[in-house]
Amino acid sequence: MNSLPAQQIFVIISAAICAVILATTPLRKRFILRRAGERIFAAKRKRLVLPVLVMACCALLLVLSALRDLGTAANAILCLVAILGTAMSSEDAATHSICGVYRNGLVGGGHFLPISEIYDIPELSYTPEEREKESGTVLHVVTDKRGSVSFVYSSAKERAEALEALLTVAPALRR
Repeated sequence: MNSLPAQQIFVIISAAICAVILATTPLRKRFILRRAGERIFAAKRKRLVLPVLVMACCALLLVLSALRDLGTAANAILCLVAILGTAMSSEDAATHSICGVYRNGLVGGGHFLPISEIYDIPELSYTPEEREKESGTVLHVVTDKRGSVSFVYSSAKERAEALEALLTVAPALRR
């Protein structure tokens, strides 16, 4: 009886894991929306081009690993990178159309951040000069559990609107 080489086992298991990740993407979106509550501010839709390209590259990594024996360690690393890339890009794909401020948290960059975890918004303690210099497209939030989390918006105006919406939902953050 012939057994499968380790390289093929890695590829088969990795492909199965990637398929499960991709199949559960709509479920992840529904779960986030259920936890988020009512939408207060809708950010501009993110483009799906990058997550799709990353997923395609991950599939190519699995094909490369299946076709070439680069050694057990290298094949395992390629498969793990493919799984990681698929997971990260599917998170982005799940939230690309639902980014914004919600009653219970922020959604963006593939993540849901509950308002209850937000400890501080550094921008609120800036002087007017610092705020003007910092007024880019990134909103930095400090959390209790995750450290500093950044949300990227399409413009400085959109970031300012998201910040105002967040402060409307959670006025205690204005300290």
